[in-house]
Amino acid sequence: MTRPNILFILSDQMVAELTSAYGHPLVQTPHLSRLAEEGVRFEYLASPVRFEPGADGAVARVQFERMRLGEPDESGRRRPEPTGEQFMVEAGTVVVAIGYGADEDVARTAAGVETHRSLVAVDPETFETTRPGVFAGGDCVNGADLVVTALADGRRAAEAIHAYLTNEVEVAA
Repeated sequence: MTRPNILFILSDQMVAELTSAYGHPLVQTPHLSRLAEEGVRFEYLASPVRFEPGADGAVARVQFERMRLGEPDESGRRRPEPTGEQFMVEAGTVVVAIGYGADEDVARTAAGVETHRSLVAVDPETFETTRPGVFAGGDCVNGADLVVTALADGRRAAEAIHAYLTNEVEVAA
C-alpha cells in the first residue's frame, strides 16, 4: 500500500495532505490557493482524534472527526463543534503544526542556550544556538508564524546540522 508523503495537521480543525487539514473554511489565503493548485488536498473543520501505527510501528493513519461551526458565542465567534462523523487519512509522515507556540521551558532549562524575549537565539545562517551542536528553528526562534516558515527553517537547519556532523564547517569552541 502506498501512503501519502506528508500529512500536516495545521490546527485543531484543519488537515492538509501532500498528499493534508486546515482549521476554518472561511480562512483563505493566497498561500493556500497556490498549494491547492499544486495538488495539496485540504480537509476543513476536521479535528484529529487518534494516530494509528502501521505494521512497522510508525504512524500509518490518522482518524479525524468532522466539525461544524456552531452558533456564535458572546464574542460573535462561531466555534467548531463535533458532528459525530469520523474519517481516516493514511499517512507516511505526520507533521503536527498547530501553532500554539514554543515550549518556553525547553530553552529556559537547556544549559548554554540563550534566549531573547523568550525566543531561542540562533545564528541566522546555520540555526545553531549559543550552545555548540544544538540547533533550533520555527516558532521557538521566530515566534508564531506559518508552518512553511518552520519547514524552511528545518530544511536549512538540517543542512547546517549535516555540515556540522560531517565537519564541513568550522565548529565554534
